[in-house]
Amino acid sequence: MGKIAIVGAGLIGQAWGAVFVAAGHDVVLYDPIAGVADGAAPKVLARLQDLADHGLIAAREYRSQISVAASLAAALEGVIYVQESGPEKRDVKAALTAEMDAILPPDVPIGSSTSGIPASSYAADVAGRARCLVVHPINPQFPLH
Repeated sequence: MGKIAIVGAGLIGQAWGAVFVAAGHDVVLYDPIAGVADGAAPKVLARLQDLADHGLIAAREYRSQISVAASLAAALEGVIYVQESGPEKRDVKAALTAEMDAILPPDVPIGSSTSGIPASSYAADVAGRARCLVVHPINPQFPLH
């Protein structure tokens, strides 16, 4: 399995981290706010333990699959996928996506946890916008009839 970067280590980033670790990936957490990613690593482990306690995943040691990066560039090094989980603000997502696009090889997809901002909006000025996608558990929202 490959390494996945979680950029934005708040509640949503932690949930994505647990999903990817449980699937067998190594996960590197990064957050631009000092201390957030360090504090997120044990929370990801706690989520994994909760899943194991309820028989939803195998109980095993997951700690070796989780690391924390001190910089965005370090977090993106050698990844096969990026899950961005930053603030739900178009300008923040646009700037962050452009920065990641400039660092990453062109074949690495960049998913965003946005719940309502289309990729065509936040990635409009990104050179590699074709690899930017919205990845959110309740988006797209389909009308119920």
